[in-house]
Amino acid sequence: RFYLKRILGRESRLFLRLKVMLFQEEVQTLRSYFEANKKKKDFIAHQSKVHSVDWSCDGLKLASGSYDRTVCVFTLDKDRLSKDSTYKGHNDSVDQLCWHPSHPELLVTASVDKTIRIWDIRSMPLWKLLKNTCHCK
Repeated sequence: RFYLKRILGRESRLFLRLKVMLFQEEVQTLRSYFEANKKKKDFIAHQSKVHSVDWSCDGLKLASGSYDRTVCVFTLDKDRLSKDSTYKGHNDSVDQLCWHPSHPELLVTASVDKTIRIWDIRSMPLWKLLKNTCHCK
């Protein structure tokens, strides 16, 4: 048994080293790609810090929610990201947002103002407003 544990211990350490080496190689490959292609860009979309970001289920839309009470939606076209629209309606910071798992046009936002808003990004107006009715302490 001792001999078997000793062999397995060596193999698991070797396996762990290989995993670390492969991970480091992948990170370096990604770094090199981004440095070579200069595929980064800063977007000024909000007037305050961003609390939450999420990609739509089809991977073509990116939404960001901010302390400035707004939600911005960006579209990915080939390798370019462009700002589509800004949604306003919350009375306080937008802390969470999430896209529908199978409908890429539906976005849900939650705010400190104790409301949840469901947006259909195909049309600018709010699709549904849910207010906190809980009287819990």
